[in-house]
Amino acid sequence: MGKKERSWDYQMLASNFDLEHASSKMFGWALTVPVRYMKVTEVANGGHPATHLGLGDLSLYGTVYLRSRLDRAWWLSGRFGFSVPTGNTLADPNASSGDAEGHEHIFFGSGTVDPRALVSAGYRFKSWTLQSSAHFRTSLYENSYGYRAGTQFGAGVTARSGFGLDSWTFGLRGEGFYGTAAKWTDSGSEDLFSGKAGVLIGAEALYRADEWELSFGIDRPFIMSTVDGEFEVPGIFKLGVAHTL
Repeated sequence: MGKKERSWDYQMLASNFDLEHASSKMFGWALTVPVRYMKVTEVANGGHPATHLGLGDLSLYGTVYLRSRLDRAWWLSGRFGFSVPTGNTLADPNASSGDAEGHEHIFFGSGTVDPRALVSAGYRFKSWTLQSSAHFRTSLYENSYGYRAGTQFGAGVTARSGFGLDSWTFGLRGEGFYGTAAKWTDSGSEDLFSGKAGVLIGAEALYRADEWELSFGIDRPFIMSTVDGEFEVPGIFKLGVAHTL
């Protein structure tokens, strides 16, 4: 018999707390602290939900700014750094429990120090801005449970406008993403629902006051492929707080 295909529904709130300091006109540093809430329902098991709340992997970056002169409107910036394993991790369900099919297996950390990079370029028109961005994360080794996260890559475009308002900005974005499957060494298996590829569309609202920025958003992913089953995410709700020193 083949492996039973599983189908899940996910609801997620992704919050990021971001601190950035520009040490000079070209260089600085940044710290990002993610907090995640997830409600998971396996459709095939009668819709019984489970909830998860926790800290993700903190990220530390060195930042690079390439900005235009005051009479021009383009900019280019990058963050290059690594994640710190502050998120929770779990043992291999295929090796330790003997019942990998019996429950969802959710954790928010990789258990490893992973290289990360984010690059952004944009152009400011008279009443709106157009921004392109790309992000990358990979794992170089396995954690204490024999888990090695996959490589993740995404790139997208965002259009924003304040519609004449001083403090508010609103945006629409689209992104394509791809990830290789995460793997468990002990059982030699791929992690359930890892290796996702697809596209997403999203909307956001940002409020700025001095050096503070508060952001609200919702993303709707359309996942085209993943490991072992269908992965349906009706929406990812986002809340962010950023402060620039």
